[in-house]
Amino acid sequence: MNFYLSLVLIFLTGNFIVGQSVISKEEKELIKICRNIKDQEVFDDKLIANDDFIEKFKKTLSNKEAFKFPFDSLKSVKSLKDIKSSDDKIRIFTWAIKNNYEGVYQYFGLIVKKESSKNNVYELKDNLDPTNSRISGAIDISKWYGALYVDIIPKSIGSKKYYTLFGWDGNSSASNIRILDVLTFSGKTAKLGAPIFKNQKEKLNRVYFEYSESAAMNMTYEEKYKRIMFDHLIPETPDLKGIYSFYIPDFSYDSYVWKKDGWHLMEDVIGINEKGNDKITIISSNNKGGIKKQKIKNKWVNPNDESDTQNQFVHVARTPESEMQVELPEKKTKQKKIKKSKKNDPLLPQSIYGKKKKKKRRSRN
Repeated sequence: MNFYLSLVLIFLTGNFIVGQSVISKEEKELIKICRNIKDQEVFDDKLIANDDFIEKFKKTLSNKEAFKFPFDSLKSVKSLKDIKSSDDKIRIFTWAIKNNYEGVYQYFGLIVKKESSKNNVYELKDNLDPTNSRISGAIDISKWYGALYVDIIPKSIGSKKYYTLFGWDGNSSASNIRILDVLTFSGKTAKLGAPIFKNQKEKLNRVYFEYSESAAMNMTYEEKYKRIMFDHLIPETPDLKGIYSFYIPDFSYDSYVWKKDGWHLMEDVIGINEKGNDKITIISSNNKGGIKKQKIKNKWVNPNDESDTQNQFVHVARTPESEMQVELPEKKTKQKKIKKSKKNDPLLPQSIYGKKKKKKRRSRN
């Protein structure tokens, strides 16, 4: 029994090594095409070379062993965004080519769905419609709006799987767009968009966040709280409401919290940092002028906590109001000593001073 099991393991390991070796050779060919794309000066010539890259990359990714292959050498040459779902079933590659003449990006992408015998590969095709950059309905991946995907979150509603995608689009020279979308499969068909984003009065297939090119918007997923945290955006001035190229974060946060029927919008939420280690190491100087390391509890101590007997100090925040409440110690002014005149004041009676005694002179013998 153990002998046959060993043979099976050797066979599978051998196939894996052979598969990885084949993909490694194909990766080198893909790198050559990427360098050819960069060498082209005309945008249309870049697109022709990119079409060749897509066809060869699709063929490589259909190999079962390609799902786990890192493609590190390829990613070092071409700026590929590579994300993989935590259920180990979906992997997505996206990249962009900038049209320097028009100042816009054209996006490309390949979705890899792991199957038992080989991978199914789906191509995302940018529709390049500047007049309809915010598509609201569910769409086929051949009518894609174009973006770089940076994260993927698998969720289930009943028996159906939904893959939430975090996207970024360098919309124009004035603004960028963050996108929350969802990927679903029906048989061998892939679609983008589903009404699982619940706002107060509406359901959305996807969510767009447009903001100023000069600003940065953060968006992260917190697994512990099952929520997507993101910056709340506001116009720089009230008069610029609706002109999204002037929208910036206001240092408050909103979130989409996952419930059994989808993502529910929660506004003005509090961000919570993950708990660190119980103890931290600090570096300070010792009495001899050297350096010493010391471990202390990683716990914040309230300086105004009167129940903490070990706290010997009381902290007062430095504000203009607190400065007025601080009682400064009164400075003691030195009183000048008044020198009494040795001469009698002619205006006062003689009895006050008394009679001045005359010194007796010693008689000389």
